[in-house]
Amino acid sequence: SDKVHIIGSFHGLMLQICKSSAPNTIITDACFTPDAKYVIGGTNTGNLLCWSVNVAPEDRSSKDTSLRTQIVDRELACHSGTHAGPVHCVVASPQTLMVASA
Repeated sequence: SDKVHIIGSFHGLMLQICKSSAPNTIITDACFTPDAKYVIGGTNTGNLLCWSVNVAPEDRSSKDTSLRTQIVDRELACHSGTHAGPVHCVVASPQTLMVASA
């Protein structure tokens, strides 16, 4: 897909959609950082992208279906040239601020 969808696990509401600013980019894998403040995604072009999760803690478990889905059209950071081909896997360390990709 060309987007990462963040869905609240309590009620299944779509909370945020993260997109790449580059055209023709497909997000091949994504993961949360341990603090759940960021999502790191790998792409078909071999880049790693980072988005901020802008969902208030009270909205994560809210039953309010009128909450509007926030769309983030631009990533915070892009690490390009990381891979010669597509990124197949992105994993964040549960204890440190490190990410591994393959």
